[in-house]
Amino acid sequence: MFYYIEITPQRFARIAEVFKHTLLYTILNSNIMKQKLLTKLLTLVLLTLGGVINPAWAADESITFSNLSLTNSKQYSSFAGSSYSLNFDLAFGDGANDGKYYTTGSAIRVYGGGHMIVSSSKMIEKIELTFGSGDGSNSITTNVGTYSDGTWTGSANSVTFNVGGSSGHRRIATVAVTYASASKVLKPIFSHDSGALASGTNVTISCDTDETTIYYTMTTDGSTPDDPTTSSSKYTGPINITVATKIKAIAIDDNGILTNSDIESVSYTIAEPCATPTFSVAAGEVVKGTTVTITCATAGATIYYTTNGDKPTTSSSRYSSALTINTNQTIKAIAAKEGNANSAVASVSYTVQDYTSLPFEWAGGIKSNLAAVTGVTTSGLGSDYASTNAPYYVKMDGEGDFIQVKTNAQPGKVYVGVKMIGGNTTSKIKVQESADGTSFTDVEEFTIKGSQNDILNFETSNSFAATTRYVKIIKSVHGSNVGVGPITITGCEAVTVTSAGYATYASTSPLDFTGKNIKAYIAEQKGTTGVTFTQVNKVPANTGVLLYYAGGTTENIPVFDGTGADAVTGNVFVKGEGAAVASEDGSYKNYILNKPSEKPIGFYKAAGKTVAKNRAYIHIDASAPIKEFIALPGFEDDATSIQNSKFEIQNEEAPIYNLAGRRISKMQKGINIVNGKKVLF
Repeated sequence: MFYYIEITPQRFARIAEVFKHTLLYTILNSNIMKQKLLTKLLTLVLLTLGGVINPAWAADESITFSNLSLTNSKQYSSFAGSSYSLNFDLAFGDGANDGKYYTTGSAIRVYGGGHMIVSSSKMIEKIELTFGSGDGSNSITTNVGTYSDGTWTGSANSVTFNVGGSSGHRRIATVAVTYASASKVLKPIFSHDSGALASGTNVTISCDTDETTIYYTMTTDGSTPDDPTTSSSKYTGPINITVATKIKAIAIDDNGILTNSDIESVSYTIAEPCATPTFSVAAGEVVKGTTVTITCATAGATIYYTTNGDKPTTSSSRYSSALTINTNQTIKAIAAKEGNANSAVASVSYTVQDYTSLPFEWAGGIKSNLAAVTGVTTSGLGSDYASTNAPYYVKMDGEGDFIQVKTNAQPGKVYVGVKMIGGNTTSKIKVQESADGTSFTDVEEFTIKGSQNDILNFETSNSFAATTRYVKIIKSVHGSNVGVGPITITGCEAVTVTSAGYATYASTSPLDFTGKNIKAYIAEQKGTTGVTFTQVNKVPANTGVLLYYAGGTTENIPVFDGTGADAVTGNVFVKGEGAAVASEDGSYKNYILNKPSEKPIGFYKAAGKTVAKNRAYIHIDASAPIKEFIALPGFEDDATSIQNSKFEIQNEEAPIYNLAGRRISKMQKGINIVNGKKVLF
């Protein structure tokens, strides 16, 4: 038969004087006299308390023994054989019976060198063990510690028993536990220590002594609060801190048995919040791969962020380097620093552009493959044409049908090939542009008319705006069905002319200067008298040219596919290779564009100067009588200026006259007469 007694912590104070704060847990055998003695003892205690037995006490207090912590101990059931017969057996609980005392027939035997842990949900002052017979005389040692005024100086709620010796075993028979007496309520506990708090922080007050009430006083004017009493404010819930605040609190025993706790006090100031983080890229649509940095104006602050829209905390990802935006996402960030309140949450949302990098090239094929290309959307297109129409499969069979391409840069030229599927009726296709994909304007419209199965190709001649990022090919007039085939959209190249008005250039791509502000000229040697510059529009790749624009500018020049490029036969410009160029090269002379100090801009002998890969220099027959300098004219007062399609530059020995008709040795500022023409220098 097995009995156990458990008393709630609240009743220990009432038992103190009668029972000396000691609870005896004894494992009994079947001796009837011992059971009767225990019953009388319990009756005496309950009569003294004026109470009755409460079955719920067992759930309020518990002692547990952990055989899992025994390095050299085993349960009886794990021993070999079954010849052991023990009168006083202590078994460790498991599952629902953990911490209870009962007889199972399997005793704990503690071997030499092992240890056992006894844990309680209440402070322990002393534990006494008695042992049954064993195979040895191992000693049990422990230092439980002391408890005074709420402070435990031992092992708190856990006591470890170390077993001496090296052989034999000991069997535990009885356990007596003396709990620490409590004469004083423990101090109140504030959820936040004194210091700086963020405005709006909730502070809670608690006490580890049960059945107590907390009273507090508080000031917000910088003065020290009075000591709290039972006449002070009763604590009922969190205190919200919005200004500098001082609080004192005391805990009172509801039963009037324990003395009041010591007064605990805190002092709070309102911390300045960290500056709100900022993002280097504004919210909205961004190019895929855009990098975003997050900064905070508060020196020494640490930034924490999320990318899934959740509110960030100091447990979120710590920002250390720029973030790369490859998908649509919302980034939220806060800044934190010791001594400061956390910043407000900064938030930014990005939509990643699904674009194609120029040049865009579609060789023709079925509609689904076209729509699958990055940056392409379609609308209204009919079912694909038969393979006999390859590669012109994509059917435009209604007004408003379109193919739209989103680009990563300003478009240069658009090329589209179509096949007439219907009869000899007129259809029209427009090329449109947009900066945002919403508002489109016309760039150019093309008439499509021909016999059935005719193949027609067209290209844009007009320029796209620098902000254009969407190109739409739309059927504006439906006369007959057409099959769309190859589509090419080229990009642009930024070309710069300095403030001097002139520059040389040599691109690795064919460039179309048609209709652009910057003019391009090839250079041809004119016998032995000088160099002739002829304007060209469609410049083949790797062709050196002279660029002109009065006052200088930067302009995006469309790249084209090279078809229909202007003839450049006889061009004496040579593309630079990033190396030094000698003034003479065998039977040739080399001149580079230059403007020496106090001399006019023009082509001067190279003299070992370096010509960059995207620049060009003049390479002419050494028999030409040109010496050191090939002059370039400014604007003339007649219609023969550089803006015409062709002009000549004479060598420096050509006679020069002033307006009075007097020959001069070199051009002077103002109007000069060269070869019978007025030249402004």
